[in-house]
Amino acid sequence: LRRRARRDKLVSARLSLLLTACCPFPFISPCEQSIGRLSFVMLYAIRFLNMFLPLLYLGLMALNVAWFVYQDQRARQYKKWLIPTTLILHFVELVLRGLYNGYFPIATVFEAASVLAFCLMLVYYMVEHLQKVQTTGPFFMIIVFLLQLFSSAFVEFSGDISPLLSSGMFIMHTSAAMLSYATIFAASLYA
Repeated sequence: LRRRARRDKLVSARLSLLLTACCPFPFISPCEQSIGRLSFVMLYAIRFLNMFLPLLYLGLMALNVAWFVYQDQRARQYKKWLIPTTLILHFVELVLRGLYNGYFPIATVFEAASVLAFCLMLVYYMVEHLQKVQTTGPFFMIIVFLLQLFSSAFVEFSGDISPLLSSGMFIMHTSAAMLSYATIFAASLYA
């Protein structure tokens, strides 16, 4: 049993060292290994989605440009299912981040940028789906991609926050405010 425990500890240390050396930022740190298994899985999912979301938005931007410039029907079909998928994944990332940290994820400018990107994407999806206006996609996607890239590049996963951020009324207020900012931006884009 001792040999097996020592071997498992050695394998875990080597895996941690390998992931730290291969990635631009470490996925597994010694303090994160001490947290519970569910928290570790949540943190890993948050970090994965945080890296994957800018790529999804970049792909959506390319599809929207292809549809806008060339009227490519394949791009239209791909973006028809990729937009809701991206919205769902972004919502899951925001919910996981909120559950992991214990507060609504707008404590920093970078978290707020991610929430604003989600709200802009939601407004765009509703306009495209309800009004059948598909020509403004590239303009929305550039802003959403840059906001999410900014957020993903600089977001921190820990820090001291105000207890106000865990209040239910504050969460409702800021959610409505972010959605209204996104709607005002969309209205100015269509004007």
